Amino acid sequence: KHFTLDSVRVEPKPLQQLPEVWLGGVGPKELQRVARLAEGWLPSFVTPEAAAAGWADIASHAATVGRVIDPEHFGVVIPYTLRPLPQAVVDGMQRRLAGVALEAVVPHGVDETKELLRRFIGVGASKFVLLPMVAPNSAEEWITEMSTLAESLLPLQT
Repeated sequence: KHFTLDSVRVEPKPLQQLPEVWLGGVGPKELQRVARLAEGWLPSFVTPEAAAAGWADIASHAATVGRVIDPEHFGVVIPYTLRPLPQAVVDGMQRRLAGVALEAVVPHGVDETKELLRRFIGVGASKFVLLPMVAPNSAEEWITEMSTLAESLLPLQT
């Protein structure tokens, strides 16, 4: 088969690769869904220990359905803050986390963020999304924050 547009002909048609699907969630049904359908898992607001347990569950469920999730496809969204969190955010997060200390999943400052990243790396995480809980107020503050984080955290890359 061929494709013709005016006098242009492209053969064979370009093959598009489907995008990888990465899912989040931490409940048992969500982990089973990741095992059945996804190429990767990207939970948020979890401790390194909870992430490691989730990866083990996903790998186990995947095996039962004849799948293997690439070990490099386990990552984590890390919410962080370089500024004080508004009390409304603290209250909302404490309700959501149900028994997990906010400080365990939302590091405050560059040093705590770096330490939490190290702990996630220690349990096998290889992909990270840093999510600011309090956004900078200006473009200049964004540049400063991103530069500060990059300087401190990029050396952890392997």
